[in-house]
Amino acid sequence: MMFPTTASHVIKFVSVGGSIAGLSAAYFLRQAGHNVIVLEKNHVDDFTDQKCCGLRVPPNMSRVMKSVPGMEKLLREKATKSRGILFREEGTSELIGKMVYEQEIMSDLGSDFYRIPYSDLWKHLYELCKSCNVEFKFGFEVEGIQVGIPDQPAIVSSTRGENIVCDIVLGCDGHRSFIRKMITQEDDSDSDDGLVIQSDASEPRMFPEMDQWTTSRICVPIPQMLKDPQLKKLADEDWWTMWLTDGTLFIGGNEGPDQYALTLMCNYPRYGGKDMTWDDASSTQLLSEDITKVKETDLQKLLRIGASHHVFCQNPRNTLTRHNNDSNQIVVIGAAAQGALLNGSHNSAMAFEDAMTLGYLFSHLNSPAAIPLLLNGFSEIRCAHTNMVKVSDENCIHLTSMPQGPHQQSRDAAFRQTLTVKEGEVDDILAFVWAGFITQFNYDAKEAAEEWWLNWMKMRPEEKAASR
Repeated sequence: MMFPTTASHVIKFVSVGGSIAGLSAAYFLRQAGHNVIVLEKNHVDDFTDQKCCGLRVPPNMSRVMKSVPGMEKLLREKATKSRGILFREEGTSELIGKMVYEQEIMSDLGSDFYRIPYSDLWKHLYELCKSCNVEFKFGFEVEGIQVGIPDQPAIVSSTRGENIVCDIVLGCDGHRSFIRKMITQEDDSDSDDGLVIQSDASEPRMFPEMDQWTTSRICVPIPQMLKDPQLKKLADEDWWTMWLTDGTLFIGGNEGPDQYALTLMCNYPRYGGKDMTWDDASSTQLLSEDITKVKETDLQKLLRIGASHHVFCQNPRNTLTRHNNDSNQIVVIGAAAQGALLNGSHNSAMAFEDAMTLGYLFSHLNSPAAIPLLLNGFSEIRCAHTNMVKVSDENCIHLTSMPQGPHQQSRDAAFRQTLTVKEGEVDDILAFVWAGFITQFNYDAKEAAEEWWLNWMKMRPEEKAASR
């Protein structure tokens, strides 16, 4: 049994979006005892034949995954487990630091860090959803959503005139979510919750604002890499490699047995100040220009033989103060809700954790009156964690993409000290490098939901009223 109880009051959810977020939410809500329909504008083949995308699965995600039937076997057979990260200097490929995923630390965390092909995880979730009677409607393009009419259900309408009636609409429609806008239009308090650090405008910024960053995922066939002796070394490694450059970051690693993923993050003024809202044709041109700017030979080779790539502008949007709308008929999860870095370490984890949290809370639903309380709890839990991840992501990209100068030199000097630490040892520098990662890896979505439930929903009504 996934949760300690199942809902005594059953409602109907509609997930707009059938990605990892949509399928995860559908599965966990079904385990909680509710009815779920997944609406997806694309078709099954668009997901099952997806060969150009992989997912990072940090310990906080893989630990939760292992509670789901068949997931541990899936990770063992389809995913690549990493030993850690090697930090290399662009141009010389000199090893200047390393972060070892110590077995003792990973054991304490309860799981490892993996990368897995997108289609493998999607197919597994899809089969799980079908096995527990989640309903799917592929080729369903949403045209409108009607909510907020007193005593009336939510209605999701398609471009073909089909209407779906439900109690709650799940916005699982990704980082370009239109459902998110329905919440932010109601709430002018959509703010950074204190995350914006005020600085002296007269002082030059070391780092560009996040809306000046772009990211691209380049997928490289490993059989192609094996033909080149230098690239073969990368393909054979069970480490991820991070090349530290001036204002740009590249990180690469295997995603399963056949695919190597190279992620690029750069501040686009370095590339001519271009608008980063590209289509495939212009992004192809960008990559050809990137090759001329990359000093590292191995990176040039990887960029040239990449089989596919996806380019996005980082979305530095504000953190939501809540994930639901005024009528409590819409809730957003995954990339539609979060402000995590695109192509960062926690995109998939945040979606999976959202789904687990929502499922846990709604497994306790015993009356319609409890819906606002549970959605409020969901927002409290997830907004707090989103803030933490957002700050951690931005600190990470700033640390690893420092421009040339004394700060970069100091960073490299600190990283080099990690090379003298023997396996099993931890020194101050390694502890500093690890600190932000450990905080994120140790997060437990189910424990967070359980704690909220015990603190708020199991209190006596008079205690609850006095504490709020």
